[in-house]
Amino acid sequence: ILATWLARTDTDVDAGAAALADGDAEKALTFFDAAIARMGALPELDYDRGLALMGTGDLEGAKLAFERGSESPREDVRASSHYQLGNLAFDTENWDQAIASYKECLRASPDHLNAKWNLE
Repeated sequence: ILATWLARTDTDVDAGAAALADGDAEKALTFFDAAIARMGALPELDYDRGLALMGTGDLEGAKLAFERGSESPREDVRASSHYQLGNLAFDTENWDQAIASYKECLRASPDHLNAKWNLE
């Protein structure tokens, strides 16, 4: 989970990451939303929230969260957000958007192996 990069440990972010790792996306979403309510919108938290939303089946919400995550100054967050946007587009057979998203991922992180594989 990318939001764990935060300099100080945040109990909601940590609990959200643990819930997501345990497969409980609804619970993770609750924790990430609490972190956002306290800290404000951060692209890193939006990325994590996008993963949780995917887990709940809210793909449109996930797409919006990943779009916000793609605005991060951090290359790894931008790359991961674009990669997930590519996956969402791929799953709906929106090939042009998937290709564009994977290319954006690779611009941020040229060694992103999964994006290279999916783009091929």
